[in-house]
Amino acid sequence: DQGGKLTHARWLDTIKKYSGVSDIDEESIISGEGAPNESADKTINSYIDLSTWTFYKRSHDTPDIWSNEGKMYFEKTEYTTDGLNFSLLYDGTYEVGSQVKTYKTITIPETYKGKPVTSIVESAFAYCSNLTSVSIPDSIKIIERRAFYCCSSLTSITIPNSVTYIGSYAFSDCTSLAEFTISSGIKSIEEGTFYSCTSLKTMIVPESVENLGDYAFKDCRSLASITLPSNLKTIGIATFYYCDMLETIDLPDSVREIGERAFVSCHSLTYINIPKNVK
Repeated sequence: DQGGKLTHARWLDTIKKYSGVSDIDEESIISGEGAPNESADKTINSYIDLSTWTFYKRSHDTPDIWSNEGKMYFEKTEYTTDGLNFSLLYDGTYEVGSQVKTYKTITIPETYKGKPVTSIVESAFAYCSNLTSVSIPDSIKIIERRAFYCCSSLTSITIPNSVTYIGSYAFSDCTSLAEFTISSGIKSIEEGTFYSCTSLKTMIVPESVENLGDYAFKDCRSLASITLPSNLKTIGIATFYYCDMLETIDLPDSVREIGERAFVSCHSLTYINIPKNVK
C-alpha cells in the first residue's frame, strides 16, 4: 500500500519463513523497489525481486537484509486426487498441506513433479481426528506450527533427521500419541509442541536440542520419563506443568535458565537437581 506495508498474509508468512525475520507484521516498514500491494501480480510463476529490500524490525533499530538470492516465487496451489495440495516455494521445492479432515493414514511423497517436498504447512492436518499414522519422507525439513494439532487418534510418529524445525503447537492435543521420535537435527522444541499429549509416556530429547520452549510438555499427564540432552541451555515457562507422572528429572549442568512454573503440579516428582549455573 502507500505506506509500504506488507498487507497480504501469504506474502507475510513466506517472508517470515525464509528471511529469518520472525517479528515482521502488518505494521512493519518494508521498503524496496517492487514492494507488494493490493494490485500486485500473484499469478502462477510470478516473482518479486527482494534483493534491494530492507526489513526494519519494530523492536530493533538495525535492519535485516533479505538474502537467499533475493527472489521469491509464487505458484498457484495444485490439488491432487488424494486431497493433498502442493505450493511451489521460492527455492524450487514444494510445501504440502490439505483441507481434507477425514484421513486415516497419510503418506507424504518425497517429490512432487520431480521436485523435493520440503515443508509441511501451518495447520496442514490439524483436526484430522481419525488419523492414526503418518509417513514423513527424508526430504522434509520444516514442519510448521499446528501442523498436526488435535489429531486425537494419532498414536505414534517418527520425525526424520532431515527435519530442522518443528513449529509451535505442532502436535498439541494429540491425546493418543504415546510414542514420538524427534529428529536429531532439531535445535529447539518450540512453545507448546506437545501440549496436552496426555498419552505420551517417554521422551528422549536429542543432543542437538538447546531449548525447551514455554509449555512444551504442559499437561503431558502420562509422561513418566524424559531424557534431556547434555547441552540443554533453557527450560521455558511452565514447560513441564502438570506432568503428573514424572517422578525424577536430571537436569544437565549446561542449563542456565529455568522459566517460572516450569515444574508446577508435578505431583509425583520426588527428585530434581538444579545446576549451579541456573540464574
